[in-house]
Amino acid sequence: MTPDEAMRLAGEYVKKGNPGAAAGLYQSILAHLPQHRQAREALQTLQQSAGLQNSMRDDLAGLLQLYQAGNLERATSEAQRLCDVYPDQPLPPNILGAIEATRGNHLKAVEYYQRALAIQPDFLGALNNLGVACERLGRYDEAIDCFRRVLAGRSDDAQVHSNLGSALRHTGQLPAAVESYRRSLSLRPSDARTHVHLGLALREMSRLREAIAAFTDALRYAPDLADAHEFIGDASVDLAQRETAEPWYRKSIMLAPDRAGAHFKLGKVLLEQGQRGEAVASLERALELEPDCAETRHFLAAAQSGISDTAPREYVSTLFDGYAARFDEHLVKGLEYTAPKQLWQLVSDAGVIAAPVERAIDLGCGTGLVGVAFRGLCQHLVGVDLSAKMIDQATRKQVYDALHEGDVVDFLQQTDQTFDLFLSADTLIYIGYLSPLLQAIGARSRQGSLLAFTTESAIGTDVELRPSGRFAQSREYVLKTAADAGFELLHFEEMNLRKEGLKWIPGGYYLMVFRG
Repeated sequence: MTPDEAMRLAGEYVKKGNPGAAAGLYQSILAHLPQHRQAREALQTLQQSAGLQNSMRDDLAGLLQLYQAGNLERATSEAQRLCDVYPDQPLPPNILGAIEATRGNHLKAVEYYQRALAIQPDFLGALNNLGVACERLGRYDEAIDCFRRVLAGRSDDAQVHSNLGSALRHTGQLPAAVESYRRSLSLRPSDARTHVHLGLALREMSRLREAIAAFTDALRYAPDLADAHEFIGDASVDLAQRETAEPWYRKSIMLAPDRAGAHFKLGKVLLEQGQRGEAVASLERALELEPDCAETRHFLAAAQSGISDTAPREYVSTLFDGYAARFDEHLVKGLEYTAPKQLWQLVSDAGVIAAPVERAIDLGCGTGLVGVAFRGLCQHLVGVDLSAKMIDQATRKQVYDALHEGDVVDFLQQTDQTFDLFLSADTLIYIGYLSPLLQAIGARSRQGSLLAFTTESAIGTDVELRPSGRFAQSREYVLKTAADAGFELLHFEEMNLRKEGLKWIPGGYYLMVFRG
């Protein structure tokens, strides 16, 4: 082989990623022709490149060690330096993203992960990290896409299956979430946290006994997991087993004394069992731990005196924001709730609407169950609700011409519109004293406008704040307050509203007309 042929072959070895064979050829040429300049320069370049690769490997390994040791300040400084030294390496920006995520700066973390992926699109570690950051930011669809892309290349990663399950659960895709959690557990059965997440998804689907089994499985692997004890208590309450729930909450508090939620839930359970003194103590402790919690203040008022003008707005909006994704499933199937249909039947049977009314409003529209029932009786239907996530669910039903997020009394006082039909199912149970609402409805009524609504029924008192945190109103109080606002009763029926545990909650169904 001539020196030129050897040089050409060595060049091919370099292109094919075989630097050792190329170096051997260069050294063979120089052994016979020590003054061969091209072979000497090529060998020097090859050796420098190998040295650079070794140096880069050492630098990146050192960076990883700094991060894994928790030395975040030095890791940040080194990662920033290496981003400049090795601009084509994805590890330094990925490490910077992980550091920002540790500090809670998820938007900044997303920027770094995207930089890493711009360098190496198939970097699955950065892609998973990007999914986690997007989930923390509430960008669940992006998170789901990231996790699915990771699983396309690494289908046996238990943690990514669990991550996907959590993102799916946040978007209300509960059956898919359960499937992802179960896939994760088939790969890593001892992951207590994934058992807990599976239990939460099953509870949201009202599969309560399966949920309890999942939480119990979590405790087999991590007996001191305080939230698993608390969640078994929650599912027991859903099953109307309050006496069973009480020791689970107490165990959770014993393991984690500063869990405000467990103190609050224990207080509610004690209140519903008539143990007001202990309930007050638990709720006061919850309020010490979370002084700004409107829900705790509301139930503490119920435990101390049973008196409150209305449920705090922030309590109602927070309650239903957290309930929105499973509201229809739980209320209609779990609690056998049919009030919207029964209210429609009452109005229909009264024969007071010969043709669809021009303008109607659903006060406290929730997910839109009343809208679905009454759409055929309205040319134009408006919905109002405090909960943004309830409004999102109502939007999907496509039965409202307009939807507004906010307090119903505020909306009525601020709008200049009038309505022919006012509807409200299971809203007055969070309002208590009704004069402000009924006066506001009267101000937005025309002669002959109709008002149809439900209440929980109180006996022996005008307004009662119940241990459930809901209000009940007596028929006499409702009729007097409505008359003061210009309304006359057309029809009243006492019927079941929904179940609570295994018992029906009786309610008043009212149809009134505005006389001015």
